[in-house]
Amino acid sequence: MAPFNLRSSSIRSLDLRGVDAEGHKHCYTEQQCAAFIRSPLAMQCQYLTIHVDQRTNVLDLIDKMKHLKTLNVSCREKIQNKEQTIKWLHSHSSTTMIHLAKESKHSDDLRLAIR
Repeated sequence: MAPFNLRSSSIRSLDLRGVDAEGHKHCYTEQQCAAFIRSPLAMQCQYLTIHVDQRTNVLDLIDKMKHLKTLNVSCREKIQNKEQTIKWLHSHSSTTMIHLAKESKHSDDLRLAIR
């Protein structure tokens, strides 16, 4: 897991994608997402790229990262329909301004604009 206790006033963009020793995508669990959200890096992060375990983790990132503007996320829990996922996020999130920003390079990724 990344060293979330780092502090820097100039870091606004984080790419937390990575691979394990076997070459598989590192997937952030609910507990790892919660630990990240409480970190100093997450408190100032505006642009985040991450691979999470399930779409409820996406909700936590959106609702609890107050400065987040763009989230590029992929889920182990496959997202079949991006538009339906946006509707689901709207219905479950306290943030009402969530939009599909543009198509991501990877078909499994969602690139969300948050206001």
